Amino acid sequence: MGLSGLPPSIPIFIKIISYLWTVKDSIESEGFKEDKLIYLTVVYGHECVNPARNLTDLFKRGCQEVQEAKDGTGTAAGEAQETRRVFLDALEKEMGSLEKRAELLYARQLEAIDPLRDSRLLPSQEDLDKIVRYETSLERQFERKVQQLVAWRRAKGEWARECRPELGVDFPEESA
Repeated sequence: MGLSGLPPSIPIFIKIISYLWTVKDSIESEGFKEDKLIYLTVVYGHECVNPARNLTDLFKRGCQEVQEAKDGTGTAAGEAQETRRVFLDALEKEMGSLEKRAELLYARQLEAIDPLRDSRLLPSQEDLDKIVRYETSLERQFERKVQQLVAWRRAKGEWARECRPELGVDFPEESA
């Protein structure tokens, strides 16, 4: 199993694409060389499936045609060039596909980051329970203080009526 058999991740895609770029640059500058097959093996493994099998088969055929052209036993240089062109086209297509998959994976990871970040802002269940208890306690304290204020005002109002009738203040009757 090669890198392409691992679970998809951005670092894996970057590594695969960099290996394929190395193969592409090598083919464009030096032609087919057996020692570059190791990059395809690292990326796709020994038991690869389409389109990887197509790429590795084309690479092996290109190496074989180059060797036969050197030995003078096989194909002409034109056929080796055609194999090279077909290989590079297939490699470009594969790299484009991998880049697109990497972009989609990156976009999906970005979509998952925002809700995850938001969820980290929420307090834990234990903290929420404490907050609810504090809020309940504060509401009770507030109610007690309001009742004390109402009682204080009632008492003050009765005191004002009893002690200072000359003020002429009309106090409303309590309806409790």
